[in-house]
Parts: sequence; structure tokens; C-alpha cells
Amino acid sequence: MPADVKLHILGRTADRRRPKVEYRQLPDTEFYLPEIGLGTSLYAGGVEPIRRGIELGATLIDTAEDYGTEELVGEAVRPLRNRVMIATKVSAPNFRYQDVLDAADRSLNMLNTDWIDLYQLQKFSPTIPLEETLGAMEYLVEAGKIRFIGVSNFTITQLKRAQAALSKHSIVSKSGKIQPSCPRRGKGEFRLLPGESNHDNRAGSSRSWCGEYKAPRPSKCFGTGG
Repeated sequence: MPADVKLHILGRTADRRRPKVEYRQLPDTEFYLPEIGLGTSLYAGGVEPIRRGIELGATLIDTAEDYGTEELVGEAVRPLRNRVMIATKVSAPNFRYQDVLDAADRSLNMLNTDWIDLYQLQKFSPTIPLEETLGAMEYLVEAGKIRFIGVSNFTITQLKRAQAALSKHSIVSKSGKIQPSCPRRGKGEFRLLPGESNHDNRAGSSRSWCGEYKAPRPSKCFGTGG
């Protein structure tokens, strides 16, 4: 991972002239993230809308192994990799230790990158111990394949259990459906504008997040939990 990645991805200097996106510090880290990121669930609009979103300051790109968009995201950010934070997710059927490692390698290959900035558990599994799954996540951090560990669609109780299962690292993010309590869950709250479907993601469309952020209500809350 290049030594200057942090400055390009999360530093404020390059994006101060873009007033539409504010940056906040990711709690307990030295990193800054945009309040608005780009969600790619069901997205099929090609690389240019994503690149336009990045140009406008939305440098957090969210995907997942079961979205089917990792390869497209990788292509879109390839010339801009040091400016972008990629967040992806491992799906629950792959929560066994070796399966997590294999899934991470597949995601790295699909994204065409040497590292994943934020790797998340897509949802809570009632059948596979968190200690096993998160043990694999910690190994991936130590191996330099991922930077941060996160969870998605966890309750607060499940989030606390996940944090307790970690021995060396911390959960830095929680994402999931927006709820009235979402802004109070932590200091690091970020919005992901939904990708919607193919016809909703044409460049400049009134329902596309690349159309000067004229988009539906953000579909996710991204932050620390609490």
C-alpha cells in the first residue's frame, strides 16, 4: 500500500474547493471521510458516473461481494485509487475462517487492488461464532490486505458482541438501513447515496447520485455504531 494513500483518500486539502461534501474524522483514527459516499447495490450505470461522483468529492465507494459490482467499482477507481476509500463486504455464508480469507482474496481480485480500506461483515450470523469470523478479519489486517474492520446490519447488542470478539483491533464502522436513531449512534456518520437501477443511474439523471446529488433519500448510515 502506498505510504501517501491516507493523504489522497481522506485528506481535506484536495477537496476544499468542493463545498458540496463535508469531511469528518473517522473516530479513533487519523483518517477523514466524506459525509457522502456512493452505494453500488443494484448499480449498473458504468464507470463514468462513479468517477464523476469521486470528482465531486464522494470518495467513499461502497460495494459487496454479492452486489455483483466489485469488478465495475475496481475499473472505475483504477486511475483514482489513491483518492478513494473502498468499502466492501463479505456475505454471511462465507463467515467461516478460511472462507473469509478466500472471499477477501476474491474481492481483491475483482476490485483489482492490493488492499481493501474497509472490510465489513454484511450481516450477523446466528450460526457461525463471531470469534471465528473476526479472527480471520484480524488476520487480514495483520497481512495488510484490509485496513479497517466494520459490520453491516448489526444491532447495537450484536455490535458490542463483535467488538468483544476482537483481540487486537476495533470495529470502526457500522452500516445499515437508516433509522431515526442513526445520527445518534456515533460521531462518524456518513451517508451513501443509493445506486438504484440501471435506468436511474444515467449521468445527470435526477435520480442518480452523480447528477449533482439530486438523489433519493440516502439508503444507508455509515459510522461507528454506539
